[in-house]
Amino acid sequence: MKHVAKGSPPATFTAWLARTANDDGRAWNHLQNPEKDALFHALLAEQGWICCYCGRPVARGDSHIEHFRPRRDYPDRIFDYGNLHASCQREGHSREPRVCGHAKGKWFDDVRHVDPQDPACERRFRFLWDGTIEPADDGDTAAKTMIAVLNLNAPFLVKNRQAAMDGVLREDPADPYSPILPTSSLLREAAANARPDAEGRLPGFAHAVARRAEDETGRPLR
Repeated sequence: MKHVAKGSPPATFTAWLARTANDDGRAWNHLQNPEKDALFHALLAEQGWICCYCGRPVARGDSHIEHFRPRRDYPDRIFDYGNLHASCQREGHSREPRVCGHAKGKWFDDVRHVDPQDPACERRFRFLWDGTIEPADDGDTAAKTMIAVLNLNAPFLVKNRQAAMDGVLREDPADPYSPILPTSSLLREAAANARPDAEGRLPGFAHAVARRAEDETGRPLR
């Protein structure tokens, strides 16, 4: 799971909320463009254009607005910007197995959940060299539950995570069996990979690369 530091909602969205505050039966599908596009762009930008759950690159056309606490059970959070994220896989049919927001669906548990806004959320998971993800603490039931609910070990995600880690942390990025970089280089390359580019975009699975480097060296990135 990728930590999301929430910013401020776009002005067009807050203005729409103010205009429709007294509308009877205001529903999510009443939010249309241009306000919805502005909201979507703000969510993608604050996440570095990666999915809030798996961390793979996303854009407007291959993602959806995710309600962390589902609309059905939390009607008071439907338009709460703090409850909204951008998750991979657009609305409707996808040939991929369902993952992240679409795998989660209407699930939410007040106790067994890990919130992307928790600054410690990334370190509650361990990213193995083979690309799989597991709880950093075997007793962390919430982390274990989130992995299952979000289907974070779907084969295509595992494969892409492994490729991302190998591509940054090994001496020969093209060879998954080549030696791991020395400690100083490992941390330097992982830290560089975790920085957004000039357009504010993060590399895919940058958080997995960073956490793998920390586990390998026993030292935090700076």
